[in-house]
Amino acid sequence: MSRVSPYTNDNDAGTQRPLDPRATKTQVPMNHQEFGGSGPLGLPIAVSSLFLPSADHNEKKHITLQLYNATESSTYLVEGTRTYTQYVPLYIAAYGIEGFDTLTLPFATSSTGESLILKNQSFTELKYYQSYYEPDTNFFDAVLGLSFGKAVEKNMNPWQGYAQPDNLLSPFRTMVESNALDANQFTLQLPINSTSPGHLTFGTSPAPPINSTAHALFPSDTDTWSIEAHSIVLNTSYPNSEPYTLLNASLTNHPVRLMTNYPCLAFPESLARAIRVELPIQRSLCDGQPYIPCTSVPRLPEIALRVGERTIVLKGEDYTLKVKKKCWGSGEPKEVEECVPLIEDVPQVLRPGWDPEGKMILMGSVVLRRFEVGLDWDGRRVVYGHESVNMPWQYAHRHVASSLVAKDIYQYA
Repeated sequence: MSRVSPYTNDNDAGTQRPLDPRATKTQVPMNHQEFGGSGPLGLPIAVSSLFLPSADHNEKKHITLQLYNATESSTYLVEGTRTYTQYVPLYIAAYGIEGFDTLTLPFATSSTGESLILKNQSFTELKYYQSYYEPDTNFFDAVLGLSFGKAVEKNMNPWQGYAQPDNLLSPFRTMVESNALDANQFTLQLPINSTSPGHLTFGTSPAPPINSTAHALFPSDTDTWSIEAHSIVLNTSYPNSEPYTLLNASLTNHPVRLMTNYPCLAFPESLARAIRVELPIQRSLCDGQPYIPCTSVPRLPEIALRVGERTIVLKGEDYTLKVKKKCWGSGEPKEVEECVPLIEDVPQVLRPGWDPEGKMILMGSVVLRRFEVGLDWDGRRVVYGHESVNMPWQYAHRHVASSLVAKDIYQYA
């Protein structure tokens, strides 16, 4: 797809410009994110859409780093339907025009420039967006959805009559339906910190994840990547010398949706409240937001979440995020460190479409980055590899892969 850089006025919309280096250096203002490439490109596994900001904006221009220019592409086909994508849980509604173009994904290990080419890939040329805040140049530039389904957003339209929900085929589904892969699966390793790499691989995956015996069954009645939760336990040995249980809840029919673009672990409201009451949460004197003193993090209880056939154990360091803030008082601003708990209620915007029974759990990057995760459509399963770190990778020639970059800890001004 032809891409041009941002412009300062409508008269030079096609002028090529170098990428803004802040795309990979400036810290994310809202939460911890992972991006692929220098766009940057978001890689959500709970969203089906491929959308690109357009060089031909309507009403409101984006603060973005690269723009799609249909006039520069000889393979572009316009479909013309006005559509919207509710990009959750970041509260961004993206409006655009449906179209088709050739999507090229280079092989990571190819020395001859081989690529996986998807002809007539459907996508949204983004014309306008609405959000509760202004994404800056350090936010994602475009989105490559990796959900298999195409109806993820259909029940979340707060603008009935203005635009139709985006029900386009995701690039992964296009790969499946065009028999482009040797196996209909992909493997994802999010960066575990700001200096380690991550990987996205389409096609046959090396062990362990897809071939691992530790896997969770994929429900047959959904097109989103999800598994089933069985129980959650909070254990602690502090301040007592003997371990004891703070919370032990059996979970029945609680779907767990996997969301790479969401940094937290979210539970139904009553369960999230029961977990948070066991944490030493305080209100920040800087901005009134909840935080945990970082000195308390090593003594936080372990959260043991049983999903599918595996129990995932999170220590305090795993479900908190250290942030730096500037507190303004009577004198000079003082910089402080606070640890934010990554335990939340399921966002309200998701409940009508995804969670009518109030049982959904969201498993965000706080958990997903700890494993290589295999997502296997043919086997209808989500597979967790070993606890991760810098695991060696071997790619077959059919694999398409890209690197991911983790943002550093963000700072409040």
